[in-house]
Amino acid sequence: MDGNSIYRDNTVTVTGVVTASAQPGNLGYVFIQQEGQLSWGGVMCIGNTALSTLAIGDKVTVTGDVKESFGCTRIENISNVVTAGTGTINPLALDPDLFSTYDFATNEQYESMLIRLVNQAAASKVYIINTNPDAPANFAEYRIGKDALLPDNGCRVIAGRQTGSAYSSLNVSYVNDSSWAITDGIMNVAVSVVKYGDCMDNVTGILYYSFSNMKLMPRNNDDFLNYDAGCDGTTSIDNRNLATVKVYPSPASSEIKIDYLFQNNIVANLQLVDILGRVVYNGSLSGLQGNTTIPVSGLNNGTYLVRIIEGNALLYSTKVSVLK
Repeated sequence: MDGNSIYRDNTVTVTGVVTASAQPGNLGYVFIQQEGQLSWGGVMCIGNTALSTLAIGDKVTVTGDVKESFGCTRIENISNVVTAGTGTINPLALDPDLFSTYDFATNEQYESMLIRLVNQAAASKVYIINTNPDAPANFAEYRIGKDALLPDNGCRVIAGRQTGSAYSSLNVSYVNDSSWAITDGIMNVAVSVVKYGDCMDNVTGILYYSFSNMKLMPRNNDDFLNYDAGCDGTTSIDNRNLATVKVYPSPASSEIKIDYLFQNNIVANLQLVDILGRVVYNGSLSGLQGNTTIPVSGLNNGTYLVRIIEGNALLYSTKVSVLK
């Protein structure tokens, strides 16, 4: 068996509940899943602007063509999207070692489904056991497993990268390299680089297949339960960016205004980055609170990213539009 759907290249109509959405703060892609299904119940949906309005929990019926993309089954060329009420999908609690290697009989059945990686042993956690299983190459993937001494076991996790062949969320802070903040997509949240031995109670996401591996795509930081850096009881996310910065207006025509209030004094860089990842403005912020502006009169219309960086830590980032 090669994992390709028996309905490949046929037009189908299916009903499911949205488990991942393209709305702000979520995965960026739409997946639906049949209620009550414990296997073979999920699918990715692309190719209709109406999909972007769907929210987690919406019950939807779609009509489209079954296609395969890098080994993952999708419904494409969607001609009809009809919502009717809501539904509930609870993630399947599965052992991360189930996905150490791809095996059709063992793990293909969970493709595109909402799952939760857990350690079934009493009061046990799951760990970052390998920060880059593809070294020296780097495809934004790391492994989460039950035993930090077994770096080849566990499930791959991908975050912070979106290309034509790599799918993951730009709303997940936990990435394997800080470069993903502006590489292959501009991230919408502060970056926290995972470290060997970091642990969490569990992690949830959509299971995806590509390039011979099953991998988990968390949707946002809420999919990580009690992430601890080094399992010492302290979070690895710098929380100074929470509800402390106001960036306005958007769209901006002459200048972008920034008001900031941090929990601690900072000495940081203020950057404006274009969609190609180029820094088009470089300034500074200091102190506990204040305000400043970024001139935009000489910039092209489009979407930019405002970033506040202290040392190697990304404290804050948000998108803003320029329209003159």
